[in-house]
Amino acid sequence: MQLTWTITLQRTGGGLPAETRTAARYQRSVGPPRPADVGLCRSEGQELVAALQSAVVQDQITAHDHRGRSCHYCGRYRRIKDWRGRQIDTALGRVRVRIPRVVTCQCLPEPLDEEGEITALRDSESTVERLLPKRRTPEVSYLCAKHGASSPYRTAARAVCEVTGLPRLSHATVRSETTSCGEHIEDEQFEIGWFALDRAGGQPDPAQHLRVSIDGTVITSANKVEFSKFEVIAGRVERDGHPGRRFACAMQRRSLTRVLIAAALGMF
Repeated sequence: MQLTWTITLQRTGGGLPAETRTAARYQRSVGPPRPADVGLCRSEGQELVAALQSAVVQDQITAHDHRGRSCHYCGRYRRIKDWRGRQIDTALGRVRVRIPRVVTCQCLPEPLDEEGEITALRDSESTVERLLPKRRTPEVSYLCAKHGASSPYRTAARAVCEVTGLPRLSHATVRSETTSCGEHIEDEQFEIGWFALDRAGGQPDPAQHLRVSIDGTVITSANKVEFSKFEVIAGRVERDGHPGRRFACAMQRRSLTRVLIAAALGMF
């Protein structure tokens, strides 16, 4: 005697016909009690989530393709040229989907290069390119940046694989996502600090907290130069938690370097 569970997935809306499919089926025997048979094991749960994720992603791709199939210029319905397989990294594992490419409409204007010359017109294009620009979801990018900021990149890559169930993730991907996230945050905060005075329309209020970050090094100059060494100082000031302007100076005398740094700090 066995217990059977059948999990079905029903799709409606999105301009697509309704469809019902079987996502998974599980069985458990009703016999001598075995603790190992209680509930779903981890592999069964991962298979269920993977099947659900694959179905959802593929249906989204099909719906977006159906919506963007018409030409943006003349409205003519474009036919599919071919289907191409793609692997998408998601927070619930790696899914394999089929991406359609449609034939380019002949009403499109001839493309021009930077010099104004006519270039070759692509005979096909993807209607879902904007939906999957990096072949991984933003949640995976967030996990890469989160773990990459607090641990070595190879260790972070293994941690992301354990969390998401991805079979493999390159440490270069983690480094790229961490760097991109850091640059975005720094540029955003720097813009706030840089234009704070302009937005206020006058003199800013006295800062409650100032944090100064200063770093320096000594560089040896080339041959046949008047000075054999000179010191380079770079710094940044955070005003009430918002990064302000950066400053840097390169002088051959330490006393002049101190004077310039003091003048830069006086601006804040």
